[in-house]
Amino acid sequence: MVQIKPLAVFFADAHLDIHKWRDRPELKYDSMHAFSYICKWAIDHRVSDIFGAGDLVDVREPHSSVIRFVRDEMEQLYCKRVKFWYIQGQHGWSNPPWLEAAHHWPQWLHQDAAVIDGNYEVYGLDWQPADVLEDELVAMKERQSHILLCHQVWEEFMGSHGQPEGSWTQIPSVDAVFTGDYHKTEHIKDFKYGASGQPLEILSPGSTNIREISEDPKKYFFVLYDGFVWKKVRIPTRMVIRNRIEEEIEFEELIANWSDTMDMVREHNVGYYESWNQDDLPELLRKPILQLVFSDGIKKFRSRAKSLLAEEAHLFFKVIEEEGDDDEHEELVARRKIIERGIEGCLELTVPKNDKRYAPLLRLIKAKDKKAELLKMKEERFGSKTEQTAAKVDGVRRGRGGPTQRPDR
Repeated sequence: MVQIKPLAVFFADAHLDIHKWRDRPELKYDSMHAFSYICKWAIDHRVSDIFGAGDLVDVREPHSSVIRFVRDEMEQLYCKRVKFWYIQGQHGWSNPPWLEAAHHWPQWLHQDAAVIDGNYEVYGLDWQPADVLEDELVAMKERQSHILLCHQVWEEFMGSHGQPEGSWTQIPSVDAVFTGDYHKTEHIKDFKYGASGQPLEILSPGSTNIREISEDPKKYFFVLYDGFVWKKVRIPTRMVIRNRIEEEIEFEELIANWSDTMDMVREHNVGYYESWNQDDLPELLRKPILQLVFSDGIKKFRSRAKSLLAEEAHLFFKVIEEEGDDDEHEELVARRKIIERGIEGCLELTVPKNDKRYAPLLRLIKAKDKKAELLKMKEERFGSKTEQTAAKVDGVRRGRGGPTQRPDR
């Protein structure tokens, strides 16, 4: 049987940091391990290119240890001549990209294209606000690229309530869209029509590591094979166990059976999945996450759970107080994710992305020198002071019916 050749690796939303939860500093290195695994997979399988679809880091000014880690990974890719192409999402956006200062090897792909194996062109586009995205998509129509590499909030994923920045029906020319931002793994092969009437293949890898306790702990990246065939590859991750406790007996059973649960965790860690090796999951990631969901009447067992299980697992608690609380919780999680992005996230809560005020406000927020940027924006709209003065003089002249004259004294 002839095996098809893997050509390129695609991933998104690595959100590289030391630890995601500040109140659990010992729960760390999940994002770094996932990224290292992706790079190692690419090297081991001799692919020519890696493409990152935004949010490589979690903040715009990453910790020095994160920068050092990225530099070391890029050095390995450089030594093996595995090209690394990337675009920027909202979390790590800067101009110029901070990654340019970390290492010479990664290549920024915004408004530019790369060709895989001499056959497939990938066009890159940084995250764009809604009013700019539409123009950017129109501008790429003539390129006839095969893949759009992007990082956007799409209406088809988030619905209208999620303040989408665009729709797949706006995307021209390309055959496939590889998008970041959406933290769920999706592979849609039969979306009907893009802007040019073409069928679209939509690929969302999801985040490479768990960013919210409610996320699916199974994480993936995609590989493009010869013949334009896509396959997802699972990333070895920390085990997540979820238990709902509604009666006292269920809690007692959890405690009584905990040794069997830990046996399952150890099996998971040393190669529960056939494609994993024992060394795929480092020691720091072998302690599982345990989420206990209590009904309101049984939440008294939280303190006992801490005393009995804190050494065995990273504990998360959730209390369901009444019918419909799950929906409220998800809404709060979504809102918190926006707020965690700082002032830019708070802007989204007050000004919709499709509002004409959003783009200039976002531009002002991102500017390092607010005063200089505000003056620049004023000049762009009203012209420079010289131009304004000339316009006033011209207006005065026209109002008097001729050139101004100095009055006689």
